[in-house]
This record gives sequence, C-alpha cells and structure tokens, in this order.
Amino acid sequence: MSEKNYFCHMELIDTHNHIYLPEFDGDRNEVIQRSLAAGVLKIMMPNIDSSSIAPMLDCEEQFPGICLPMMALHPTSVKENFRTELGVVEKALKEHQYYGIGETGIDLYWDKTFLNEQVISFRRHLELAEAAAAHVGLPALFELPLLNAAKAPIELVVARKRALQFSGRAPLAVTRAPLFAQKAQLFPGSVFVVGVDTAERVVDTRFYDGDPAAMRAALETVRSRGCRFLVAGREVGGTYRTLAQVAVPEGFRDLFEGLPESEFRKDVSSTEIRGRWVTEWS
Repeated sequence: MSEKNYFCHMELIDTHNHIYLPEFDGDRNEVIQRSLAAGVLKIMMPNIDSSSIAPMLDCEEQFPGICLPMMALHPTSVKENFRTELGVVEKALKEHQYYGIGETGIDLYWDKTFLNEQVISFRRHLELAEAAAAHVGLPALFELPLLNAAKAPIELVVARKRALQFSGRAPLAVTRAPLFAQKAQLFPGSVFVVGVDTAERVVDTRFYDGDPAAMRAALETVRSRGCRFLVAGREVGGTYRTLAQVAVPEGFRDLFEGLPESEFRKDVSSTEIRGRWVTEWS
C-alpha cells in the first residue's frame, strides 16, 4: 500500500479586533499586512458606540473583504443615553451590511452602575411573554436559538449564561433552528411572539438570498404547521412602530397579528437585553 501525503490549507479569522481605533493610525497597514502574511485572512471588527461607527466603516473601505464590521453597543458604553445609542445601532443595521452582532454581552469588570438596567431589561421580556400568553390563551415557551439568520452563532458557554436567566422563571427551549420555517417544524401549532423588527426580517427577501419565492415558501411552511406570528410594537429610532408598518405580502396577512399597545408596550429589543443582562452568578 503506497504512502499518501495529505495537506490541509487553513485560513484563520481574527474574531475580535478594534483595528480601526486611533491607537492603530500609525501602523494599521503594517499590522494588517503581517496578519495576512501569517494566514489571518479576515478581521472581525466589533463596534463600541455611535462614535466608533465612522472610523470602523472607513477601515472596512480601506481594507475591503478583510476588515469586516460588526454592530452593537458595547456593554461598558451602556450609560444614561443607552436608548439613544441603541437607536443608532438599529438604524445602522438597516443601512449597511454587518457580519455579526458585537460587541455585546455583560461586562461588570469596570463598573456595575447600570446593573439595574440590565435586570429591568430582562424583566420586560418576561412581561411580554405574560402579555402574549394572555392574549392567545397559550402558555409561553422561550426559545434560545444557537443559530440566528441575522446574527453570529452563540457559543455554548454564552448560551449557558443566557439560559440561566430563565431558571425558575419560565420554560426554555434551546434549538439550532435559525429560521421560522424550521421552528415551525419543531413547534407545530405555535404562536411566535416577535418584535416588529423581527417581523420585518421575516418578510424581508434579503434573508432569503433575495428570492421572493423562497420567502413565500417559508411562510407557507409556517402556515402548514399551524403556526402564526404575534407582533409586539416597539419604538425604533424615536418612532413607535407596529405591525401596520410591516410590508406583509399578499396572501399571508392572516399569519400576522398585532399585539395591541394597550396590552403591552415596552420599548426594548433582544439586542438591548443582551447588552445589559446579568446572571445571578456573575
């Protein structure tokens, strides 16, 4: 038997690099060239706050296909004006292509001043579940998808932290189903409770490779499994948006129902919550 040699070509990705910051102005090009020479072909750039967006996008323009921007509000930038900052984040996500959600999470290393805001944010999602359950007459089940159609995958260590938030409070399903058509297969007969921003993505062809037929096929799958959507309104960029502003395609409007503002209104998103969550053992 002849001996065979196998060769593996490995490409590396730097998953967290603030190469766009002023500290790198003097040698940014040299740093990136050394990274490329070492086999690091992609550099993921997590955002910090509204002031860092412009230099981050400038870096992407200077090094296209190499320096890839991500968008979020850094936990240590959560201050009194965090709602305004999150509005900037949400607006930016709609105006430019980003390759992940970051930098986000819990960071109490430097300061615990806004610990209460993190707790309040999580409680608001529990209130939404309570209002939705009362509206549809079904028990609430939270889902923690490890894969998301619009965001980076969740690592198991991070998933464990997030799952502990529900301990003793609400039932939780951990899945690997990023698409609602897949969720419908797992949970037939369910009412998916989503925010208006998520509802917009459900009917946005960009999340179906630009194919309207694929989007309609996904909605047909949701319908065939007896599922539908309950959409909660939310303030986005200073404007309170509801299902009425979502362009639901003809033939599928029966799959979407708005949760009345009188029954629930909490202007908070899942991204906002992730940026300010706290676990009891942090």
